[in-house]
Amino acid sequence: MDNRIDEIFVEMTHVLHPDESPEEAAHLLKRRVKRMLGVNARVGIGPTKVLAKMACDHFAKKTPDEIFTLSAANLQQQLWPRSVGDLFGVGRKMEAHLRSMGIRTIGQLAAFPLEQLKKRWGINGELIWHTAYGRDSSPVATDTHVHRKGIGHHMTLTRDYYSWDDIRVVLRELSEETARRVRAGGYIGCTVSAGAGGHDFDFPAGFHRQEKLLDYTNDGTVIYEAVCRLFHEHWTGFPLRSVGITLDQLIPDTFRQLSLFSPLQDKENLNHTIDHLKQRFGSAAVLHASSLTAAGQALLRAQKIGGHYK
Repeated sequence: MDNRIDEIFVEMTHVLHPDESPEEAAHLLKRRVKRMLGVNARVGIGPTKVLAKMACDHFAKKTPDEIFTLSAANLQQQLWPRSVGDLFGVGRKMEAHLRSMGIRTIGQLAAFPLEQLKKRWGINGELIWHTAYGRDSSPVATDTHVHRKGIGHHMTLTRDYYSWDDIRVVLRELSEETARRVRAGGYIGCTVSAGAGGHDFDFPAGFHRQEKLLDYTNDGTVIYEAVCRLFHEHWTGFPLRSVGITLDQLIPDTFRQLSLFSPLQDKENLNHTIDHLKQRFGSAAVLHASSLTAAGQALLRAQKIGGHYK
């Protein structure tokens, strides 16, 4: 049996001795892992996490000592000739799209006009283009491998909701809370999922649908508008007793597709200001006026801790 550690990232920038090379540290690490755990380790070295990962995945396994360094010095020679499907972040569907555009290698992707990639895929196009150059600003952290696919919020209502005027009040509250959680995690997402359920377990009614957004977002208004479209299309008028909203296909909020027609920066600043106020003074510190109506649940939920009244 060929036992190997699955994958870990180790930040060595401030650990190496001045006279010690990254390769020497890698050999020491491999020996200690073998001695302590009895398993082999393959090591990829790079100035960024994405380069270290690709060095490990594509090159280290082919070297006698199973150690390989991928950096700006050998990027074009080693990485760029490889198939574009070998680039981290490029799946089978994306690879097929890129090949249909005549992009078959990572080097061809790096040489492709960035604006055309952004026009076709938005933030995803920009991300894979930067990845082709080994650029990755994400730090090595204890939650490096904790990648959340979706963040959402579900609510069981205190009574049946019949009218759209009442339902949309709750949907706005859920959308804002979902967006707040996404921002707190440092993410943006591009797929909104919405679901609803009735009160009668003998005759269950409900739906769960999703909508792909044009751009990545963590803004509550954008999520709310998508949820409203889903409800207008799929809610058949049955009494609601539970609703849920999720923002899926999350990526780190590192790069953002800018729009000439949307004051994105102003809205981001407003969202973060509201997040700060809620964190400091409580979740009910800033509310939409609709939450003060009889349909609102935000004030009621603000009086609870873990689902129970304070």
